[in-house]
Amino acid sequence: MKLESVQRRWTREIQGTDGLGYVERLKYLKLYSIQGRLLRTDLIKIWKIFHSELDLGLSEIFDRRSHGSTRGHRYKLAIPRMRTEVRRKFFNVRCVKEWNELPAQVVESESLEGFKGLLDRAMGERFYKVRVN
Repeated sequence: MKLESVQRRWTREIQGTDGLGYVERLKYLKLYSIQGRLLRTDLIKIWKIFHSELDLGLSEIFDRRSHGSTRGHRYKLAIPRMRTEVRRKFFNVRCVKEWNELPAQVVESESLEGFKGLLDRAMGERFYKVRVN
């Protein structure tokens, strides 16, 4: 990802980050990778959709699991079937796995600020990782 390479270079120029790898520089600067920030934003958007803070008619784009035997939280989403690689990049597909893996305490938090804090603790290292496509 081009934007990630810009951030990688920018963090190299900051004093005190000599000899640190990219992930260590991000942690030192209290930043997430670009991909981590995009994932975090997607998860926050899903929380807003299901907690009625964002009403754009987006709740219909997700297929919620209707059976009660699902482990975890009550906002589990079904992973849609995809026939094309492009479809995997759609909002209602790209972050479903991570959303379903979140603990119930995080997903069912009452406030957005509470959700963000619990999300950062639950996801931890995932927001720093850089995926190679």
